[in-house]
Amino acid sequence: MFKRNHQDCWDIVLRPDGLDSRLQGLGNKILASEELIDATVEGVPFRQGVSWDASVHVRRIGRAVLAYVASVVLLLSGVWFVSHFLSDTEPPASSFTENSDPPEVSTVDPEDPETPSQEKPATEGLEFQRCPDGYMWVGLGSCPYVDIVIPSTYNDLPVVAIGLDNLEPRWKIQTLTIPASVVNIERDTLSDCRNLREITVEAGNPVYHSQGNCLIETATGVLVVGCNNSVIPDDGSVTEIGRTAFYHCEGLTEITIPEGVTTIGAFAFDGCSNLATVKLPSSLRTIEQYAFSGNLALTNPEIPDGVTRICMYAFSSCESITELQLPANLQVIEDHAFVGCSFTEITIPASVREIGKWVFWACEELEQVHFTNTDGWSLKYNSEVVVERIDVSSPTKAVEYLTDTYDDHTWHRN
Repeated sequence: MFKRNHQDCWDIVLRPDGLDSRLQGLGNKILASEELIDATVEGVPFRQGVSWDASVHVRRIGRAVLAYVASVVLLLSGVWFVSHFLSDTEPPASSFTENSDPPEVSTVDPEDPETPSQEKPATEGLEFQRCPDGYMWVGLGSCPYVDIVIPSTYNDLPVVAIGLDNLEPRWKIQTLTIPASVVNIERDTLSDCRNLREITVEAGNPVYHSQGNCLIETATGVLVVGCNNSVIPDDGSVTEIGRTAFYHCEGLTEITIPEGVTTIGAFAFDGCSNLATVKLPSSLRTIEQYAFSGNLALTNPEIPDGVTRICMYAFSSCESITELQLPANLQVIEDHAFVGCSFTEITIPASVREIGKWVFWACEELEQVHFTNTDGWSLKYNSEVVVERIDVSSPTKAVEYLTDTYDDHTWHRN
């Protein structure tokens, strides 16, 4: 509509009501009806003293209206696109109907060790050998990886055993996943995995399980294999540290052996050159051969009084041991048990009845050996008694006898 203003000029006024429904029609009518417009407004002064050509200016107004309509349409389209496709606040459309049950959702809690993890893909290129019940993993083959996942089947038969060849470069392995199908792991087959940092046994294995990065034989409680990151479980599931369990784990710096463990097996911690601290349980009874041999950093372990036997080479080449108290109930010290240690004196408890050959050989710092019970000691050589009674009342003389004069004899107390 047209309206005269206070300057005696004409203005075109668009009414706001119904604008959204009539705006497009208005623009089209203005562009298409020049005669109507000319007849209505031609020659009317829109500004004082100025005549206005309606056909030109109204056409411009029509184009402006169309541009405005287009911009509104584009704006609304953009808002709709963002709200439907780019917004992350809307949940995805459900695939089930109102009356159907929602799909089951399996949640995995990474902090819960009992929650089964998604099965890892098997490592390709491993070597296997046929055995009566299926296949045995025997080598790394062409596998270039350090993270090994043993498959549960090979050639459509189960993988039931692990028997790595002694020449295999086991030191390459950093993580190892054992399937539930494996029920036999041959002795020492996983020793010298010196860079191993993670061990996993898949759920459902009837013979083995893993906990605290330890491979454990469930029925016997033997810790079969440990690694540089092992924490031995203290829930009673481990009763023995198995043979070569931590052999050459050079990254291991400390370990706590929990209560309930009675035996530390042969070579269990042999070659753990950086193992400085070992906490032994009061339940411990036997430390087998080479158990801590070559532990160059090991300092002054406290051997509990319940230990009755220290086997050959058990603490050999532990050059950082400068003080050592032998357990009160110790009965047997086998050959070479403390070769190369650095303590200056040591006391032999009254309970000891046998000392093997070369027990204190190469203990260059040793100055005194105190025998709590000095009576009844005799010496054997090749199983024959050569000295029926020897005086060990002098600590310095005892050092001479044990490290030089009779170092290749076995000592017995009647």
